Amino acid sequence: MKNIKATGYNKIQINWNPAAGATHYRIYYKTPGGRWNLITTVRSNITSYTHTSSSKYPIRCGQNYIYTVRAYNSNSKRLGNYNAKGLTVRTIPTTVSLQNIRNNSNNTVSISWKRAYGGNYYRVYRKTAGTGWKLLANVKSSNLSYTDKNPVRGQKNIYTVRLYNSITNVAGEYNRNGIAISVGNISTVTPGKTILANISSPAYNKVTISWKKATNATHYRIYYKVPGGSWKHIATVGSNITRYTHTASAKFPITVGRNYIYTVRAYNSTSQRVGTYDSNGLAVNTMLSAPAVTSWRKTHDSTTCNCKVPHNGVEYTITWKKVPGANGYQVFCGTNDNGTWHTRYTNTTKLNFSESFSHIEMRLMAKVRAYTTVNGRKVYGPWSTVKSIHVL
Repeated sequence: MKNIKATGYNKIQINWNPAAGATHYRIYYKTPGGRWNLITTVRSNITSYTHTSSSKYPIRCGQNYIYTVRAYNSNSKRLGNYNAKGLTVRTIPTTVSLQNIRNNSNNTVSISWKRAYGGNYYRVYRKTAGTGWKLLANVKSSNLSYTDKNPVRGQKNIYTVRLYNSITNVAGEYNRNGIAISVGNISTVTPGKTILANISSPAYNKVTISWKKATNATHYRIYYKVPGGSWKHIATVGSNITRYTHTASAKFPITVGRNYIYTVRAYNSTSQRVGTYDSNGLAVNTMLSAPAVTSWRKTHDSTTCNCKVPHNGVEYTITWKKVPGANGYQVFCGTNDNGTWHTRYTNTTKLNFSESFSHIEMRLMAKVRAYTTVNGRKVYGPWSTVKSIHVL
């Protein structure tokens, strides 16, 4: 045999000298301590063969393999002698090709690279003038980028990446020059204090807060809490935004009838500094909306009905639209009979309520409000408009 070399992470090439009397050559391979496996047979005019990994004849990156070749004469059906020791080689992961590097607005550095093969991790390294390569991170082979959150300030940062196979403990070659970028010192700019302007609850599950622009802000961070609780960061918006509507979610809930306090803090992504903020915040109470009455009409009249049992009286029904977030409704009805008002409250889960009267001559009024149950108690929203009529 002549020589052997790995031409890829999954390819091995073997070369040999011609043998007298050969009509064919048989190529074998094995792992150290294993048995020879016949891979293929080629004609006598061929003295080189590249073995590409397959399911039947695999090449595992980083594993040592031994190859040999044996001459064969198809006329005599005899095999020649062969090198029983063989030639040994192993493949390694392919070299990573670095692609791009950039400084980010938040004082980090991001690098990217093209996909390499034969490993399951990328090892990311960094060095600066006068230092050697320092391992920063192991990145899964499904990722082709990495962000260095703490680059060396005021210096040129040089990065390189190599593919690693943790199963066979072998690493590929790498770009020894690396890819470089200069990183400046962190700015000392601090944003100003955020002045809160207004807060409101446009719906049972929404709170809107607004504020004035702060100096040197690149972003604003919005927080909320319950009285006596700790601040929770719910969102970050750009410096061009001075109004934010918080909609209830599983992570940041809003419970109807409960008080909440909101505040906003300016942030500068270049200096990574935050400004002072209104620690008292603005408070708001979320409420159910008032029901919209859709109908208030007479639904029964004893003078025109065909009732089996004669009687005197009328029935009036009030209906309304569903209120989001409501568990039920409270209806107030009042009647004035001979100058005396009689009132009563009735709870219902329906979207209508009917009241009957045995006397015809009277004044009648009604209104409705929604409620929800919080910690076992009912929390009511505002009343609808009052509907009244003089029944003759």
